[in-house]
Formats: sequence, C-alpha cells, structure tokens
Amino acid sequence: SDLKTLENNLLTLNEEGSLIIEYSEATKKLSINETKSIVALKGALNEFLPQDIALSDTETASLIQGTNAVLADLSSTDTNTLKNALKSLNYNITTIPKSDDPGTDPGDKPGGGGKGEPTTPDKPEVVIPKDPDKPVSVSIPSDSAKVTVTDGKTVVSFDDTTVSDILKLLEDAQKKADDKPLVLTFDFSTIGKVEDNVEVNLPANLIAQAFEAEAPITVTLKSIIIDIPVSAMNLDDAKDFNINAQTVEPNEALEGISGLDNMKTVGNAQEITITIDGKAANLNKKITIKFNIKGITTNIDKLGVYFVDTENGTLVFVGGKVDRATGTIKAELPHLSTYALLEYDKTFADIRYHWAKNFIESMASKHILDGKAQDKFAPEDSMTRAEFAKVIVQTLNLDIKTYRGIFEDISTGDWFADYVQTAFDNNLIQGKVAGKLFDPNGRITRQEMMTIIGRAMGEKAIRDANSILGYYKDADKVADFAKDFVALLIEKQLVGGYPDMTLRPEASISRAEAAKIIYGFYNY
Repeated sequence: SDLKTLENNLLTLNEEGSLIIEYSEATKKLSINETKSIVALKGALNEFLPQDIALSDTETASLIQGTNAVLADLSSTDTNTLKNALKSLNYNITTIPKSDDPGTDPGDKPGGGGKGEPTTPDKPEVVIPKDPDKPVSVSIPSDSAKVTVTDGKTVVSFDDTTVSDILKLLEDAQKKADDKPLVLTFDFSTIGKVEDNVEVNLPANLIAQAFEAEAPITVTLKSIIIDIPVSAMNLDDAKDFNINAQTVEPNEALEGISGLDNMKTVGNAQEITITIDGKAANLNKKITIKFNIKGITTNIDKLGVYFVDTENGTLVFVGGKVDRATGTIKAELPHLSTYALLEYDKTFADIRYHWAKNFIESMASKHILDGKAQDKFAPEDSMTRAEFAKVIVQTLNLDIKTYRGIFEDISTGDWFADYVQTAFDNNLIQGKVAGKLFDPNGRITRQEMMTIIGRAMGEKAIRDANSILGYYKDADKVADFAKDFVALLIEKQLVGGYPDMTLRPEASISRAEAAKIIYGFYNY
C-alpha cells in the first residue's frame, strides 16, 4: 500500500528524536508534535506523499516547512503502521488519545487553562512556579494597566496606586524567592487595543527597584516579547522609562536595502526604542527580542532576525533561534532600531543529493556555517579546529574579541584569530603543548568537538559518564578530559555512535557530520 511505501521510505533514514502522536478516534486524525528534529521525516514526505494520507495544502506546507505539527486522516491501523515506522528510526513515540471536547483546549493565549479557568490574573501578584528551575515572577496583567488610544497610538501606563502595589510585591517576592531568581513580567498581549504602535510608560524607579532586586524585566506585546536584563541601562535619578514598539510594513522597512537575493520577508518588521526621560537609552547589555511566529507559514529552519541598517543599506543577522514550544524566534540586540524577519534560502551545488543537505542549509541560512566558496560547501572535507572555533562562536552569538596573541601559531591577521580569542575567553577551547599552540589547521576530533559543545551547554549528564559510555566498544579510547562532555551529548541525543557500536572519539569529523551535530545543539 501507499502507507507501506512511506514506511519503507522512513526506514532508510537515520534520524533520532522525540515525537508525541495524538490520535482522535472520533475524527480519525493524527497529530504529530516534534520536540527535536523532524528533518528526516519531512524529507521523506517531501519526496513521497501517500495518497491515502489526505493532507490539505496548508498542512502539507506546514510539514514541509518544518513546523511542529501535521494532521492526516488515518485509520487506527494506519496510525500504528506509521508509529512503528517512526520507532524503527529511534524516535521515542508516545500515543495520546486526543479529546474532541473544545473546552479542554488551552488555546493560544499565554497561561491558557482548561474549562472555565481564568487565563491570567486580573491584578498584580507573585507567582511561585512548581518547577524549581523557573524564576519567581512578579506578574503584572493587562487588566491592571491604563490604556488610551490617540491618533492610532496605544499608550499603556499605570497609576500611582498600582505602581506602589507592584513595588510592595517586589519586596514580598524577594522574601519568598529565597535563592531563586526573580523576574518582573508585564503581559499586554491580551489588550485588544494594543496593535501596531505601542508605547509602554513605566516609572523609572520601578525598573530601578527591579534591577536592585536582581530581577530582569519581560514585556509581552501581541507581536513581540522584550526581555531586559538587570542593569541593561543606567537609570540614575531618572523619572520616566518608556518602551516604544511600532510595526513597519516590510516593503517600507527594507526600502533601499541591498543583498536581498534568496531572501523572503516574513510578517512585519518592528521598530523598537527605549527612552529614559525622553532620551534614547544607551545599552550596557544586550536586550532579547522574541517575535511571535504562531500561524506564520515559513521554513523556520531558515528563518532569522535581521537588523535593518538603513545607514549602510544592508541587513545584519542578529539571531534565529526558534522556540517551537512557545512559537517564537529570538535575537539578542546590541542596540535598538528596526528589525525584520526574513527567510534566507541558502544552499550549495555540492550538497544537492547529500544526506546532510537540510542540516547544512539550515545552519548556513542562520549564518553559522560558511561554504568554502560561493557555491561549494565540501561536505566530506574534515572540519578544522579554526573552522569549528568560528562555528561555535557564531552558534552562541558571542561578542567578538580582538586577538591578543595567546597562541604562538596564530597571527593577528589570520581570518580565524578573533574567533579563537573569543572562544578562549569564553572557556570553550584550550591550546595544545602546554597551551602554547592551537593547531588551527589541524583536524578537530569528535571528542574535541563534543568537549567544546559540552562546555557551551554548561550542564552535566544525569547518569554516570562511565555507565553511558559503557555501551560502546571503544569507550576506553575517550580521553579523560572529554568523558563527561561526550556522555552529556549522548544523553541529550545530540550525538550517537556508529552502527558497529563504536564512538571513534579520536577520529576527525566531516563538515557534514559537524553540521548535523551543530543543528541539534542550536535547536536544543
């Protein structure tokens, strides 16, 4: 049958991940929600869509472009057949009978609950999460704000009584938090009047008090979320703190901008400013912006946030990490200006039929991987230590540091010198020969690369490293410096062994293999 052909197609792939299948007996519909990579699955379906899986055009587009769900009309037998095919690919499958009662659907609104439950509080409150890893929040809902609209501009503000209440809650939250982190959150996403041109007015002493309590600020609007870290700007004796967010049509935002080949605008651009007592704020730290991409049809694997540099007529990539769970894409901004969402379709002639094509294209479109020439990626070439230093710096979007002559075999003029310095300053890399040499043109080994990524993750494996590595025949070849990091990446399913149950830790790694691992780490 057609479905059996699909199953056979899936069996030829080599992909690991985690999926949740929701099946509705009433509607005979299957929903597949992925939590890791769905590249292999969508690649198979892109080449072959069985006739008895009746996907609509929009659903097909969503799947092919990498969103997190696909709906198909299936029988119970078909569900099990597809589930078994996915299991054979090392996907972890959970089947959940999906209720057809619309009252249990939490919807798209932040904080949505079940039947009859309020989605957000109607007044400021301290929220202590059950998850110990999440911060204690002083949550300010939209109902507590004053909203006015004049000449198409929405102004959000708070009266003195509400500000006083929030300040008291901050003090209360500090006592309740113990050693937990704090965050001050303003949610204006449910205000119907908040549309294309918004000004949020806050007293500067409230922001200063939050910073003093080591609480960052989160402001949620309909289209964007703005995260302001502690001490992001100097407030001194300021009185007024204003955030402005204005929607800009993409054609208007990109007028006079060059370098748009293979790029497609997605949604509207946003012009964002923060003023303190009427003057533009100077940032001490990067501010994070998250675009809401729910309901947008695009290939999120190639989507990015770009600074619209009108002065030079160019675009500057500032971030493209997608959170599928929240439906957002984020970027860290060194300054405030106009930012646009664009899908960049970057490919290379020598990867057209390569198994790693999707991984390479995604990481190239996110400006993390470069080709060796305009149309050449050289997927089977070994990745060098210098190349990977640049890759990890760009993956983490680190501020570039100027080379200071830390290694004897690297000169200031080398193309990779600043990337090596940046990785070194962030404790990601070390040298060889008592730290005197870096060996930039040497091939990076699998365990060296896993060590660098493990350091970047800043985590430890839950299980004992030796018990994780013990499954592999050559576990004894993993160097002591790399054991914990190799175990971590295996536990997080970012890397795996070879079919012969070896890790080959001392072997070099191809640029294609590195692309797949970096893709997994970037989307972790």
